[in-house]
Amino acid sequence: LYSSEGVDWTYITFNDNRPCLELIEGGGGNVGILSTLDDCGGMGTATERDTNFLAQLHQKFGGNAQTNGGAVSASKKKKKKNKSSEKEPVRHQNFTTPKFGKDRDFIVIHYAGEVRYTVTGFVGKNVET
Repeated sequence: LYSSEGVDWTYITFNDNRPCLELIEGGGGNVGILSTLDDCGGMGTATERDTNFLAQLHQKFGGNAQTNGGAVSASKKKKKKNKSSEKEPVRHQNFTTPKFGKDRDFIVIHYAGEVRYTVTGFVGKNVET
């Protein structure tokens, strides 16, 4: 339509934000950050619940202490193969564990860049009164 009217224009390509939304909301049969937050409202102090929430995020989306940047070492792979009931953690492309502050922070990579979140008070603010 624009070309036929002589209007100069260029097509804009938009990034697919679905993986980031699925990380936050869940989807495709996977849990997300918000459902993980809902599951962490159990017993313990506010600090313990926040710490538990963060540990679950790092395990589910960033791999755990036995992974290196989302890739499991060959020796760990051999041990894991024998345990068919355990699901190997896989790093999500839109989730990053920070090098510093990983005891209280996580990073979500949005379309515009990295956003760092501090979990202090997350679980407490999520509890319905």
